[in-house]
Amino acid sequence: MSDPLRDEHGMTIPEIIEKRLRDYDARMLPVYEEMQREGMAFTGIDAEMLDRMRDRVRNSDTSRSVPVTVRLTPEEVAAVEALADTAGLPVSTLLRTWVLARIRDDDR
Repeated sequence: MSDPLRDEHGMTIPEIIEKRLRDYDARMLPVYEEMQREGMAFTGIDAEMLDRMRDRVRNSDTSRSVPVTVRLTPEEVAAVEALADTAGLPVSTLLRTWVLARIRDDDR
């Protein structure tokens, strides 16, 4: 059964909000900085807010999650999809859960 407090990628609501803020900041910060260099006025953004945006972008934890490719036969994929469907999880979440459980078991 899926956790109602997490999305299909296993992220909590605060994690989703923080990621969206970082993504927004990463896209918009160059625009705001250019406007600031050009001396253009813009409302709602002050120097303190620009500093917070810079910090969020600079301190984003890019090492938290890295995609990994795994080769499986079509039959293996079908079996994993059936198990994920039964569990009510996306395939990637089920595979990630298995891998992390194995890592935790090996660490003991």
